[in-house]
Amino acid sequence: MYQAAMRMGMDLDADYFQELEKIKKELLVRKFLENYLLTKDAQVTEEEALDFYEKNKDTFIVPKTEIHALHILVSTIERANLVVKRIRAGEPFEQVAKEMSEDYRQHGRIDLGYFNRDDVVNDVAKKVFSYRVGSVTRPIKSDFGFHIFKILDRRERGTFKTFEEVKDKIYARLRAGKKKQAYRNLVSELREKIAVKKNESLLSKVASDSGAPRRTHN
Repeated sequence: MYQAAMRMGMDLDADYFQELEKIKKELLVRKFLENYLLTKDAQVTEEEALDFYEKNKDTFIVPKTEIHALHILVSTIERANLVVKRIRAGEPFEQVAKEMSEDYRQHGRIDLGYFNRDDVVNDVAKKVFSYRVGSVTRPIKSDFGFHIFKILDRRERGTFKTFEEVKDKIYARLRAGKKKQAYRNLVSELREKIAVKKNESLLSKVASDSGAPRRTHN
């Protein structure tokens, strides 16, 4: 199609040149902004992030009761019972998971982080949320197989998420804010320069019309 268009001389069309110039300007402006913003300091200190966290804690409230758990998934009750037996005998949960969990084998996942009842199937939620912190559950059956959990923590609705949990989002938000402010400063600076240039042109025209000597720059 490109060659056909060239043979038809469409690259010489006035509309083509006009559109091409428009695209070039847009690309140049984008490149200029990217280079400009890269030179601006958008680093966020831990002090700034912690300050934001403390001042905006209300946005990091836990909306529903959650638990933090490790997880093992196996396909048969025999394997599930063996998992529980090994853990209760003192083997580390993570080590048993690496050797026996299908979830780990397929997704490399052991630590589920925090989750609420809506994040897991109902039959599993009813049972796993009944265990205390520090407990290793008995095998819990679902359509996916048999689950064994180790409950690491529990937090109630209305408590606050920790800084460690939300710090990546805070850093990203603050960096974006600094870049946005740098962009605003650039626009303001360019507008001032344009305004000065326009004013100088106007003064020059007025001086010329009145016969007064023009302002010169040394």
